[in-house]
Amino acid sequence: MDDRLEIKIKRSIEKFSLNLDRLNVVTEAAMGNYMVTPIIAALAGANVLALAKNTKYGSVSDIRKQTLALATNLGVQNKIRIVESYDDIDLLDTDILTNTGFNRPINKSLIEQLSPKCVIPLMWEPWEYRPAELDRDMCAIRGIKIYGTDESDPRLETINYIGYVIIRLLLENNRSPKSSHVLIYRSCKNNYVRYGV
Repeated sequence: MDDRLEIKIKRSIEKFSLNLDRLNVVTEAAMGNYMVTPIIAALAGANVLALAKNTKYGSVSDIRKQTLALATNLGVQNKIRIVESYDDIDLLDTDILTNTGFNRPINKSLIEQLSPKCVIPLMWEPWEYRPAELDRDMCAIRGIKIYGTDESDPRLETINYIGYVIIRLLLENNRSPKSSHVLIYRSCKNNYVRYGV
């Protein structure tokens, strides 16, 4: 396992002063860098249930093996349980439900099983809200708080990668980055930053 990844995980927890001690976190377990979410939560003190699914990138067995190998290196393998269905999760006892890929859509029937104490952190900024992925109205009815990500936060710096995202989108659509015209629009109003292409 790459020691650099372990160092980055530990630095991320320190950078954000992340403390999830004794909280129950439901997130996803996936391949590659997407395996770090349950590990970060466990290393920050949470009890983690991570939803895994078979994809073209790897099977549930592959995901379990890769995730638990890194978790073992960091001493948190006993704090993570990888499951394949929400049926294996006590949603009423969930404190944090991430809206990561395998957990979507977070729809009405799922939200009705959550406690009002549960919070849902978005894996994107609020302006990127996609109704098909999260029933915001049902969260409001249930009293479940939703928190967006500030991608301009200097501790995160996700926005620094926007150029690479644009290049990827162009290439996926058989467009040349050199000959294409791209407009990036940024407006700041009430300390709220919005990007569009």
